Amino acid sequence: MNKNRMKAVINITFTFIIIAIVGLTACEKFSYDPPVYEPPDTTQPYDPVSYSQQIAPLFPAYNCTGCHGGAIAPDLRESESYEALTEGGYINLDSYAESIVVLKIEDEGHGGTWSTKDLWLLFDWIYVGAPDN
Repeated sequence: MNKNRMKAVINITFTFIIIAIVGLTACEKFSYDPPVYEPPDTTQPYDPVSYSQQIAPLFPAYNCTGCHGGAIAPDLRESESYEALTEGGYINLDSYAESIVVLKIEDEGHGGTWSTKDLWLLFDWIYVGAPDN
């Protein structure tokens, strides 16, 4: 390979590396607006969230009962979780986002693995008053 061709290959390679670096560092965290929770419109008919059928099974499904299975409060086993959350002060009916259970689930170091759909289901349940149904 002659000297001119070698320089051309090096220049093209260097150019592609620079373009790749600029392209990768110029990306924003979100190239779209992340979804925003909207509480249910309680003035219209809606399907109520069932604690026993929809919320209680989420805690074992996300392995919350690995730690909160009776030894560490709140007890999130399906048969005990409603009383533990509502009587233990883990639910804030004035602001679902300030509920201790929500803050812990959203904390990546503690929970942080819940799907948006399931988290919003929990929000709905708290928003409508955390009924025992």
